[in-house]
Amino acid sequence: MLGIMLFSFGLHAEELSLSCDVQYRDIDQVTTSKQVTGQANLNVYETEVIDKGIVKTNLKVNIDTDLLEGTMKYPLFMIPPLNSAKDGVVRLKKVTISDESYTLISNFNFLNRIVTVIDRKTGGINSSHSIGDLNITGTCSKVETSIPNKF
Repeated sequence: MLGIMLFSFGLHAEELSLSCDVQYRDIDQVTTSKQVTGQANLNVYETEVIDKGIVKTNLKVNIDTDLLEGTMKYPLFMIPPLNSAKDGVVRLKKVTISDESYTLISNFNFLNRIVTVIDRKTGGINSSHSIGDLNITGTCSKVETSIPNKF
């Protein structure tokens, strides 16, 4: 019993933060029109239309690997009008971790289910949505979030 108590005190939440460079096909070309009119305030996101309807941007993923929960932050232009996101942040409904991948399930709203798979070896990300043609592909890299003490 004492060994279990001592072991449990040593546990801490494992946070995984990822920055993912992705691209997707914007068949409505919403991004292009927003960029042209200057309406897209992308905050820290860089967005580039690399071909007619193909958009490159960045997603932020935070996963608590102990509690199996987390968030994904999308650029605001990717969020549909009716949504559960707050400032582009969507809560993960389910997190599954295997030796090969992270599988993340979330919803923009009650109709649009998002399934995202991140390969743990290559960093590849694939995301598909139950409504529409918003299929995201790209690569993720780990972001170090621990800040060392100054003194």
